[in-house]
This record gives sequence, structure tokens and C-alpha cells, in this order.
Amino acid sequence: MEEVQRRNVPALGVTVAVLAIFIGVSTLMAPAIYAALGVSVPLDTTACYMIQGAALLLLGFLGTRKRPTAFFFIALLYLPQSCTFQTPEFFFNFTGPVSIAYGLGLAPGYDISVNLLALFIIGASAWTLYRLSEPALPAGEGQPG
Repeated sequence: MEEVQRRNVPALGVTVAVLAIFIGVSTLMAPAIYAALGVSVPLDTTACYMIQGAALLLLGFLGTRKRPTAFFFIALLYLPQSCTFQTPEFFFNFTGPVSIAYGLGLAPGYDISVNLLALFIIGASAWTLYRLSEPALPAGEGQPG
């Protein structure tokens, strides 16, 4: 019987999984923190934060368990958070409470912000998914030596 090498999650993948757990917990806590600070948050925003936080917490846990689909869904969950677009008539913002944005001021009233943290997590998740999806070689084959 051939022995197959165990796949290890790359260090970047572990970082993404732990970051997803941290951001999931902070997103779940955001409505309570807003209420404690006296900030009024609409019910639909609270529901989005709760769903997003629970999903990130679960996906981060599955990512630490070496599940490739967890990294796919982490990248998918961060995709709409990667940008914010604002005009005088329209506003699109789905970034969570934890974000690092770089704004591109086009003209007064028009703004595009790119969420650098979301882009980093998307890229790191995609790279980890690629590394975990590579076919494993049986032990001793294909290795230089």
C-alpha cells in the first residue's frame, strides 16, 4: 500500500483562517458594540453583520481543518467587500467593520474606495486553495534525490 504525503495548510492559509475567525468574532460583536456606544444600526445591517460574522467564524474554523472549500468561500465572501462606490445618487458599501481602505477621490461627490484587507484575503485564499488542490504525490515519487 502506498503512503500518501499529508497536505499541510501553508502558513499564509493558516493566517487567513485565523484572521477569518478574528474578523468573524468582531463582526458578530459589532451590533452589540454599536448599541453600547449609542449608535443606531438598522435591523437589516445588524442581520448582515450577524450572518457574515457567523459565516466567517465557521469558514475560519474549517480553514484550520484543511478544508479547501473553506478558502473558496472565504474569498467569495470577501469579493463584494473589496470595493466601495459612492456618487451623489448611489451608494454601494458592503465592507465589514474591520477594513483598511484606500480611497480614490475622483470628483466632489464621487468616490471609489478599494479595501486592501479584503483584496489581500481574496488573494491569500485563492493561493491557499490552489496549494491545497494540487494533486498529492505518493511518498518518495517525484522528489529530487
